[in-house]
Amino acid sequence: MRPSPRAGPNRDPVPSPAMNPESPRLPSALVLLAAAVFLMACVPALNTPFFTDDIIYLVDNLALQSAPLSAPWQFFTGATNRWEYLPVRDLSYALDLALFGLQPLVFRLHNLLLYVLCGVACWLAARALAGETAPARPPAVLASYATAIFLAHPAHLESVIWISGRKDLLAGLFSLLTVWAFTLSLPPTPRRGARAFSVATLVLAVLSKSAALAVAGALPLVVLLRCRQETPWPARLGRAASLCWPHVLVAAAALAAHLGMAADTDILADDPAQVHRRHGEGLPSSLLIAGHLLRIAVLPVNLRLIYDLQAAGWEQWLSWLLIAACILALPLLALAVWRRRHLAAGGLLLFLVLALPYLQLVPFHTWSLVSERFLFLPLFGMSLAAAALLTRRPRPWTPALAAGLIALLLAGSLARAAEWREPALLWAGNARLAPAEHRVVEPHIDNLLAAGRFPEAAEAARGIRSAAFRQTLTGYVEAHRLVAAGERQQAALQVQQVIAGLQWNPDVFHLKLAELAVKAGAPQQAVALYRHYISRHPSHSGPHYNLGLALRKAGDLEAAAEAMEAALDLGLTRADAANNLGLVRRDLGQMEEAEAAFRQSLAVDPSHWHGGYNLGRLLLSQNRLPEARQALQEAQRRARKQGDSSQPVDELLNSME
Repeated sequence: MRPSPRAGPNRDPVPSPAMNPESPRLPSALVLLAAAVFLMACVPALNTPFFTDDIIYLVDNLALQSAPLSAPWQFFTGATNRWEYLPVRDLSYALDLALFGLQPLVFRLHNLLLYVLCGVACWLAARALAGETAPARPPAVLASYATAIFLAHPAHLESVIWISGRKDLLAGLFSLLTVWAFTLSLPPTPRRGARAFSVATLVLAVLSKSAALAVAGALPLVVLLRCRQETPWPARLGRAASLCWPHVLVAAAALAAHLGMAADTDILADDPAQVHRRHGEGLPSSLLIAGHLLRIAVLPVNLRLIYDLQAAGWEQWLSWLLIAACILALPLLALAVWRRRHLAAGGLLLFLVLALPYLQLVPFHTWSLVSERFLFLPLFGMSLAAAALLTRRPRPWTPALAAGLIALLLAGSLARAAEWREPALLWAGNARLAPAEHRVVEPHIDNLLAAGRFPEAAEAARGIRSAAFRQTLTGYVEAHRLVAAGERQQAALQVQQVIAGLQWNPDVFHLKLAELAVKAGAPQQAVALYRHYISRHPSHSGPHYNLGLALRKAGDLEAAAEAMEAALDLGLTRADAANNLGLVRRDLGQMEEAEAAFRQSLAVDPSHWHGGYNLGRLLLSQNRLPEARQALQEAQRRARKQGDSSQPVDELLNSME
């Protein structure tokens, strides 16, 4: 009798453990691969200079730089950031500053470390949920797939490489730990201390980023996923309420704290200069934002810093289609969680709940109504849903399918990381995808102007959708061209026309126009622009100093000295500011005050030598030869150490021989 083809040891090979859909080896390898490739993709961008919001949060944030780490409670009781109240994020910044100073590399390495820790927390949270809702499938396999998808997603690059994304990483880490600990605290086998730990991590999460408040709304979903089907529905709801009330109280208290502190920040201010939300659209605008977030989550292509929600195209149609499908599926998703504890449905609902704070239901200031960094925490839900679908009915080809999905995500991350190596590339790519959005085109124009590419800048300005912004930026480009051509009088007239045609109140653009007016030889125009900005933001030290420079060029030395003194009183610690104040005081004949300012410039920055040179000249004019020689020798030493030419110092020293 012939044996069956399937019988016998030679006819029934044992599948490779790595390709066995129940084996954790390949999923674990995918986690390591995703983390390694993502980290390698970030390496070329680690030394990128501070970028946009980094300047506001760190470089020009004197309140943060002066906050002592020896009194960490001050980060929680005061405002160390004029834009938002995020004490945990600011405390982490202060730690980097205290240890390493303003080094972009260090801040980004810190971000990479937080990203890795978020991966660990993602695995723990997914493992805890999978062990209860899907006991038939290997929880470690599902958790590994979810973590690999989470770590590989290209949308995370914005939070990791952009130093300003620190708040997303911290909030994501503490939120995932909250979900993990809360799941462990649930009956029938609650872990001792897990519930208290989940409350503590939620506090840290909401103090890292206010959007983490949504985690409190996601925890009832976790409870429902844990409840047995035979449990009556009143008991399920009662259990959810009884187990989640401490977290809801934390969220309510944090919301009150954020709204209270918002009075001292600009996050909720009504500034018509920046059209952050489409007034009058209401619910349709929120639905469109949700659709775009869904689109980026499931199809992360054409990523950018700023999204143009008014632009028609396939992305717009797909976003509407996705949100419409999601709305229609909501009852089915809820029913699947309620009756079957369906983990994939629960993951999709988690995504929607965690994305709620970004739908402008409570309007807040942001560069873009849709941003990739908004998805850092919601992508945990999407990754969980994808992993649940992959492992629901494992097939021999499941590992290959998972590997292919993660490979596609990593390819997107590598492509996106290439743009983050240089801010100019980032803005150029964004302008290519959204050429009619002025908030995208304006920084791109600035980069083109800095490179002297005036025709391209003019063409970019002409493509802006808004007539007001198009006219303003076209004139702005023309004024720059005239300055470069040496036609300063015509440039000054062009700047004046731009100012007269402004139909909104763009604070930052006022500062750029003021700098342009100074270059055009129209310091009085610059003075008016700086004073307008200062009237709206009196605590910003930089504009006070620039006002002083413009007043000095305009010949009003008394007012220039007052403006520079105001900048220093507000905490400006730049050596050149103190040096220029000394020059103004000297020109006013106030020699004692000038000497004090020059000495202050030397104390602020050990590498600064111009203040020593000016101090030596001042002392020499007073016939204080030993002190003058000492000041000039110190200036000479500093200049040579910096690799600068010390010729003016050398000549003055030689003249004293």
